[in-house]
Amino acid sequence: MSKDRNRELRDFDHKGQLKAALVTFAALAACMLLVVPSVGALPIYEYDWLGGQPGFSGKLFLDAPSSGSAPNGGTVADVLEGSYLTTPLGNYPIFDSTFSYLTTPWVPDVIWDQTHIIDMVLFFKPTTPIYAPIYGQPTEAVAQVGYFGMPEGLETTIVQSGGGWFVPYAEKDSTGQWLAVPVPEPATFTLAALGVAALMVFRHRAKVGRTTANTY
Repeated sequence: MSKDRNRELRDFDHKGQLKAALVTFAALAACMLLVVPSVGALPIYEYDWLGGQPGFSGKLFLDAPSSGSAPNGGTVADVLEGSYLTTPLGNYPIFDSTFSYLTTPWVPDVIWDQTHIIDMVLFFKPTTPIYAPIYGQPTEAVAQVGYFGMPEGLETTIVQSGGGWFVPYAEKDSTGQWLAVPVPEPATFTLAALGVAALMVFRHRAKVGRTTANTY
């Protein structure tokens, strides 16, 4: 075999190794983008309003599987961004933690376990004012369970300027339940991505090795 042919084969092998290294680096970089956001991130536990009347819905995201293990002891501080309520009047995506706390300052604000919410009174605001059609006053939506023996509910309410609230009966739904919705934790997606990336790198390196061997 001539020197020129040997040089061509070595160049081909080096190019293959370089390409494999670049693929490996790209795969690892992609994995890091997936891993880094999950490090230190709190897992999210979702509770939905299920089985209710048409027009009423809601999702509450909490930071622990139960209030007993919550980092803030089962308070309004354990309610996470992204929670919202919807009634026939519209969507209420802004959690009113101040009024929610003032409603029950002498007892735990939120009590829940791995299956359902046991006790809460949580108020949500709309992004722009939504007015009650009969009373003409700004409204908020409230999710409640077990407050002073009241049944589970999702409703539209009028918050009074001096405290307290008034609930028109026609805008209340108490036929559903606040139930836990199983969701995979971020670590599940991270491990899956690492496995796929490792498989891609292995298959590519094996292909380069076979091509180099056949050339020789």
